[in-house]
Amino acid sequence: MRSSRVETARAAPALRAGPGPVARVLGLDDAPTMFARISSNSAVQLTRISCGPAQLGRGPEPPRDDSFVLALYLTGIRRHEMWCGGRIAISQPYAPGTIRIVHLAEGYSSHIYEPHETICITLPRSALDAFADDAGGPRIARLACIPGTLDPVVYSVAQALCHAFARPDDFEPLVIDSLGAAICAHLAHTYGGFRQAAVIAKGGLAAYQERRAKELIEHNVATPLSLPEIAQECGLSVGYFTRAFRASTGRTPHQWLEQCRLEKAKSLLLDPSVPIADIAAKLGFSDQSHLTRRFGRMVGESPAAWRRLNARRPPVTQEVFGSSQSGERRRRRLPQ
Repeated sequence: MRSSRVETARAAPALRAGPGPVARVLGLDDAPTMFARISSNSAVQLTRISCGPAQLGRGPEPPRDDSFVLALYLTGIRRHEMWCGGRIAISQPYAPGTIRIVHLAEGYSSHIYEPHETICITLPRSALDAFADDAGGPRIARLACIPGTLDPVVYSVAQALCHAFARPDDFEPLVIDSLGAAICAHLAHTYGGFRQAAVIAKGGLAAYQERRAKELIEHNVATPLSLPEIAQECGLSVGYFTRAFRASTGRTPHQWLEQCRLEKAKSLLLDPSVPIADIAAKLGFSDQSHLTRRFGRMVGESPAAWRRLNARRPPVTQEVFGSSQSGERRRRRLPQ
């Protein structure tokens, strides 16, 4: 039986109202922001920032906080300044795909000279600590890089986030959580000097843990739980659970969710009386087109086309004339 916590808890949509610390001081209160959960009490904040004419000039300092902010430039900029302690600390151009990392606790502000687009990734100390504890290594003192570093890994994650910001309903919380875990691991290793103290075991989940995880995923396809929620129910950390689930099933938790949804969609499509839009709503898709895109990507044809080939057909009758003198009509069931 599921605990009351899991029965009532559901993963909130990844896209939330409220900007990150950088967007807030720039007056971008409507900047789209996502939260990728690293543990049950920590998350990485992901914000898309579009600086226009209103953001040009010297801006105020964000509230000091023990968090690291990585800015990845989606568009190039010829000049940008970071101020700290009343003087210029960083002044240089940035090409698309390059990054900069600052520690909010040190009191940075920026001077913006031209419009540009960035993805800001805010990692609080709690998220870095949760990652290090999970991976079995020492906690990370700080993240630092040479401003203007070209980072293909962060850039590829940023491209995925751009799609998520454009179509938030197409991206499950499990996907956003996985992206957050991946970026946290990459930054910790590449810019935090993180080294694992022990080799992670390659074993999978215990039988009862695998059953429990599959049950939680399969019973919540319309409102999926987050990775930390499922991992906690199995008594594991997020990182270990993710690795062990894949070792046991050959799939990530999100891939298992997608397969469950696909099978449930096929089962419902067999009944031609059920509208496809109702199936989409029942399985947690934002609308029928969302279901059509996912179904087509996995099956190779639309739900309507699949239904035409596979749906149960109602009995067909045809009027035939009998040979009796009265000429009465009788109905005959035709074979399917």
